[in-house]
Amino acid sequence: MNCPRTDSVQQSRVHGPRDPELEIHAGSCDACRAVIELSPFFEQLAASSLDASIPDARMVWLKAQIIQSRRQVRHVQKTLDVLQLLPWGGVALCWAGLIAAKWSQILASLQDFSLGRFLYLSFTGGSALPITLIVVVLGLMTVTAGMALHSILREE
Repeated sequence: MNCPRTDSVQQSRVHGPRDPELEIHAGSCDACRAVIELSPFFEQLAASSLDASIPDARMVWLKAQIIQSRRQVRHVQKTLDVLQLLPWGGVALCWAGLIAAKWSQILASLQDFSLGRFLYLSFTGGSALPITLIVVVLGLMTVTAGMALHSILREE
């Protein structure tokens, strides 16, 4: 959409007199027609009291540095968000492994469960569940709660 006569058409419109040959050409040329349609807007813009000063190069450089550092921060944050999923996956695997390994014991304990028997065994020193299972469950509960609190506090 370039035309070698657009400058001539513009000069004719701004400074006059209008050349009939250029007017005929402008009627058939898209580029020259666009110059004619936009020239009033640019004349009005030139006449307005807008401050058309060029910004200081240091400010442009500083803004570019800020934009670049924000992009880097977003990139690192996305990486950290993905890396934070790894511990959650590890804890989920531990829970799944524990349940799979001890499923028969857990099922037997739940089928025989009665509050009276549980309290009796607790007070007499006996245990319906092995102590290692209780320790592992408490440990996984602590890790899960800690990770959940970390996620909640990180968002705030």
